[in-house]
Amino acid sequence: HHLQDIGMKINWGPGMFNLLMFNSADENNPLSNKLVREAIEYSLDRETMADTLGQGLYEPLHQMASSIWPGYVEGYNPRPYNVEKARELLAEAGYPTGLKLKVLATDTATDAMSLLIYYMGEAGIEVQPDLADLGRYFGAAFSTGWDDVLLTASGINPDATDLFVHFGPNPQTFTPSCIWKSEEFKKLCDEALDPSFTSAADAMPKIRAAVRQAGEDCLFVPLWRSINACIMHPY
Repeated sequence: HHLQDIGMKINWGPGMFNLLMFNSADENNPLSNKLVREAIEYSLDRETMADTLGQGLYEPLHQMASSIWPGYVEGYNPRPYNVEKARELLAEAGYPTGLKLKVLATDTATDAMSLLIYYMGEAGIEVQPDLADLGRYFGAAFSTGWDDVLLTASGINPDATDLFVHFGPNPQTFTPSCIWKSEEFKKLCDEALDPSFTSAADAMPKIRAAVRQAGEDCLFVPLWRSINACIMHPY
């Protein structure tokens, strides 16, 4: 804002889609239980988190889509902030006294990690932060997998292809076998890639259905859309 006030030109970019991903394919991990994943989502006040981290410029997210993204499902918010509901779900899942989960993030994500520690802690989930250098972080995120939770981000494609590139049945980035995805979600992603669609717009109903299915399954927990800026002299 200060740079704008003194006459600099700010070219705003779409930012990044920030989310939590889970080691949910391991049946021995608590996160394979949908109730635990749902409890995490209910525990997070994403409006306050986005506002705190982004100084009012970040967009809180409640689905695998941003409002600027063509696959956005208008009004869809399956698990708004409700810490009491989070505690109830943890108890129903068999963790009435809470549980501990390790959260892997880059070593620059200290502010976001602090917020996760606070909000998840309020619901009875003790976050054990694992802040990694980029080598170890990307090796885990895109190859070997992680222990419990991954705090991560992905790019935002204007034609909505990032749903498949990052999160679909055959992703190019988040490939670890520890990530569980429902057959329904994968089927909808595949259907959206049907060659009979002649444009991305034609595929949007299927993409929106996949976004909604991801929410129903609580496959991931969307957090916020960050922003990026290129600062230039006005000339």
